[in-house]
Amino acid sequence: MSEKSKKLSADLRLKALFDDGVFWEIDGATKECGARAAYGSVGGATAFALCQDGAVDARHARKFMKVYDLAAKTGAPVVTVYDSEGVKIDDAFASLEAASEILKKCSELSGVVPQIAVVAGTCAGFASMAAALADVCVMAKDGELFLTSAFTDKANGGKEKKVGSAEFAEKAGVAAIVCDTEEEAIAKAADIVKLLPLNNLASLPAYEFEAGALADADSETELFAAIGEGTKASLATLGGMPCGIIEATGKIDKDDAAKCAKLIEVCDAFNLPIISLINSTGFKACAEEDKLGGIKSAAKLASVLAEATTAKVAVIKGSAIGSVFTTFCSKNSGCDMVYATNGAVISALPVNAAATLVYEIKKDSDIEALGKKYASEYANAEKALESGIIDGIIDDASAREVLISAIDMLSSKRASRLPKKHGNLPL
Repeated sequence: MSEKSKKLSADLRLKALFDDGVFWEIDGATKECGARAAYGSVGGATAFALCQDGAVDARHARKFMKVYDLAAKTGAPVVTVYDSEGVKIDDAFASLEAASEILKKCSELSGVVPQIAVVAGTCAGFASMAAALADVCVMAKDGELFLTSAFTDKANGGKEKKVGSAEFAEKAGVAAIVCDTEEEAIAKAADIVKLLPLNNLASLPAYEFEAGALADADSETELFAAIGEGTKASLATLGGMPCGIIEATGKIDKDDAAKCAKLIEVCDAFNLPIISLINSTGFKACAEEDKLGGIKSAAKLASVLAEATTAKVAVIKGSAIGSVFTTFCSKNSGCDMVYATNGAVISALPVNAAATLVYEIKKDSDIEALGKKYASEYANAEKALESGIIDGIIDDASAREVLISAIDMLSSKRASRLPKKHGNLPL
């Protein structure tokens, strides 16, 4: 521990990440360049680590490039610990080139090997962009992450509070997890590395487990808990198999859609099954929400879920109304298996609105009662099963067993998409 900064040294950070604190230095002759690089084992499998320990220059970038190249050759994950004031201004042109090289390589490796960012200190400028490009960004509570510093924002008339703080980054949807200390942040990064496969072509790891209510006991890691109140997005294991779990429990806003889309992209890149547990009456219906990006966020969510070729299983645990059903639960949009629990409501419109179109409405009509009548007559799980839009009706007690069986059956799934350079998502 450095007495000056009260932060962990690069050596201690590397020891905290790797099994038994054992690692081997890469390009150890250039420790003074502001970066440390090493490889070792995390959960018994090879992983690489980069620790920033100073400002970025050309030598710093070369060390990063060497690690990225080794990761690409060996198919092993990379954990980067960010703690730097930015680029060296006494060699500004070389530093700019170094920063662009790092961003380019982060983008090239995205979806090839897992990349986990740990913000332990200051992560400023281009480094904040690199951290945001990671599959998962974990921050220590005392870390800083910003493109625009607090003093620059204030000088420009900004009135945002806590600019650059972990709380700010979490609410901005950049930091997926915030931990109290950097030791906890590094440990969480190691846990995520253990949960993901080594690369996009590797088999999923399998774990011993104890049964939980749905996911295996103590296996869930929630991402982006600070944004989107209508959903919960988590990495977990189910029957010892890693997976992503989305729980929709209310109206889905733009932040909900964004965090769910991020989880789906990570899971699809590394072939983790996606389990959607749906009890939602729809996307947030508000003109202001649409203006702020609600439509684009919903469209992106629908697109990434439809494009995902990994196993996709949905359980309707309450309501699945309109666009929520078509996004998360429709076989036509790529869901492999769809179940509903007893009492589930599945409808193209909110049931009260549908009731006004089906039944004769009088001045003294009880719309709530008519809505319930519509749900029981036209929008129930039995009707959905008869129509073929769901595969079965289950109860809460059997949901875990059904899901384990489904993702095990789908573990050998093979799917392809039309050849194209890339889709054009609403951004």
